[in-house]
Amino acid sequence: MRDYSLIGSTLLGQLAVGAFWVLLETDLILAPRFDTSHVEGITLAPLLMIFTTMSLSMGVGMALQHLESPQLVYLAIMNIRTSWLSREIVTANLCAKMAMAFTGATWLKLPSILRVGLAWLSVLAGVSFFYSMSRVYRLRTAPIWDTTFTPISFFLAAGFVGAAVLITMLVQSSYGPIPCFLGFVIILTAEVLDLYIFSEVREVSRLQFRPASFAGQGASRRPIRSDGNFHRARRGWPHSLGARS
Repeated sequence: MRDYSLIGSTLLGQLAVGAFWVLLETDLILAPRFDTSHVEGITLAPLLMIFTTMSLSMGVGMALQHLESPQLVYLAIMNIRTSWLSREIVTANLCAKMAMAFTGATWLKLPSILRVGLAWLSVLAGVSFFYSMSRVYRLRTAPIWDTTFTPISFFLAAGFVGAAVLITMLVQSSYGPIPCFLGFVIILTAEVLDLYIFSEVREVSRLQFRPASFAGQGASRRPIRSDGNFHRARRGWPHSLGARS
């Protein structure tokens, strides 16, 4: 169950932050050209903001279930200067708080300069969150993941599923209310493709960065299995919080 909670938290985090990025960018591009109220009805609907914020919050909650002792999560923020795991947890919560603040400012129709400021703070927090998450995956003991493909795949996946959310909202805005399952199918399809792309990137990095020892005649031909090292490293906190810098 803990392994699945890690997958769920990663996908929900990508979905939440990716949707926020795509919708914000769409709003900034379309607002000067079309009616502002119509654009905000598509991109800044309160329901979508709740969905985005809740997705990120659920992702953080599921990630905690992957830890060996979730009740001691407060220890995870104590080593933020040296641990990417600590930074991941802190930036995820910061991103959620910024998204909540932006949602409140949108509901209350506060001055646009305040809303834009909160929106960009949320974007910066999301970038920090994704980068910290990718660095947690880049363990020295797992050469398959310790490549530049890992952070690239994280950011691309976020934009991919965020675009799926935008398509769902555009269809609903153009053709009226649609069954909930249709939007769910669109987003679920994007998530499945996200998993496929992520697995393909991992396979490419495995082939490209295979250790030189495999070239020897007497070397073992068995593939590297880094998953065990990865999960042990994730569960071994807080003792390993300072293992990576």
